[in-house]
This record gives sequence, C-alpha cells and structure tokens, in this order.
Amino acid sequence: MIYNIYAYFKDCFPGEKIFVNMKDFTENIQSIPERYIMITETGATETPWFQFEEFPFQLFFQDIDAPKCRKLAHEFHDAINNKFGLILPSVVVDGVTYLEVVTAQISVITKPQSLGYGENGFAQFSSNYNIKRKG
Repeated sequence: MIYNIYAYFKDCFPGEKIFVNMKDFTENIQSIPERYIMITETGATETPWFQFEEFPFQLFFQDIDAPKCRKLAHEFHDAINNKFGLILPSVVVDGVTYLEVVTAQISVITKPQSLGYGENGFAQFSSNYNIKRKG
C-alpha cells in the first residue's frame, strides 16, 4: 500500500521530490536534495480489527527553510488526514502493478511536528498516520 500512497501524493503534489523508503521512482539522483518528503512504513502498534487491515506509515519532511518545511508538512497532513473512502491510485513499480486501494479511513497518529534540525542543518518535520481498509 505504500506505493499507492506515493502515487496519491505525487498526484496531489507533482512538483515535490517524494521518496518511498529512500527509493526514487522518477530518476536516479546522486545526492539527497535539500527539500524532500519520505514515506516509510512504521512500527506503530496495529489494532487487531477483524474487519479491517491496518497500515501505519510515517511522512518525513526536510527543507532548508523551517517555515516552508512546516507549511509543507501541514499541506500533506490536510491532504490525507481523516479521509473516509479515499481511493489511492494504482501504480507500477519495477514492473509490478499495485492495484488501487479504497480506504475505509485514514487517521492521524501524530500530527506534523518539528524534529528540530538534522546534521545538515536543515529543518525536519514528521507525522504519522494509519490507513484502515476492509480486509
């Protein structure tokens, strides 16, 4: 489902550099850019629902400009938080087709929050979410 999330965000934010677990799908780059978003699967506790599958994930943001990083984190938050019945589009990655996913609910685990500044001096934010879909 992580690749479907990637496809959804690429549709919503076509100009942004988005990675999935640091894998880039649009081009081979030699260095990590100053501004980027990374989507990762998280180890958040999954609630044992019998009717739903759950998929927790994290969004990580980095930008040289702290206010822009904060704004970007909140724009992504607004695009996905508390969505019911959102369709995550199908996507092909490395020749594998991941069919579209109809979500039951996407909810926040942690809202966008500052992580301070990384070793490179760039501002960093993160937020965590949980997707539920019928199992």
